[in-house]
Amino acid sequence: MAEPPGLETKVDPITLEIIRGSLASAIRDMELLMERCAMSPFIKEKKDYFVGIFDARGRIVACHISGSGPGMLQAIMKTYPLETMRPGDVYWFNDPYVTDGAVQHHQDMVFAVPIFHEGRLVGFATTFGHYQDIGGLRAGSISPHATEI
Repeated sequence: MAEPPGLETKVDPITLEIIRGSLASAIRDMELLMERCAMSPFIKEKKDYFVGIFDARGRIVACHISGSGPGMLQAIMKTYPLETMRPGDVYWFNDPYVTDGAVQHHQDMVFAVPIFHEGRLVGFATTFGHYQDIGGLRAGSISPHATEI
């Protein structure tokens, strides 16, 4: 896929550092918001979460840790064509079968918000967090007697 027209591929070191610092600051703000607003002790106390900024093709641009991120957006992008996404959309899922290992069980919730600039999709702000219990046969939502999810 060709890069969008007008996208510069060469950046001077000062501009690059400003962009890097801005992305790092945005990630820190996302982390603080996750921890402050979390109802789940897994997010608030164990820090079992991921925050990241992805480009419009689903590639990680910035994140606080690596790991779960790479397969996270592929399920959304396969199900919802990019051209149908609009400002204000929020995508929420927890299906372990469609994320290439990013979501490992139902308690792992992914939220992705498309980012637009001048009406064009340029990326996604994404969070992933582990919730203690979402219902099911047993507390913690994991039952040894379950035959399907």
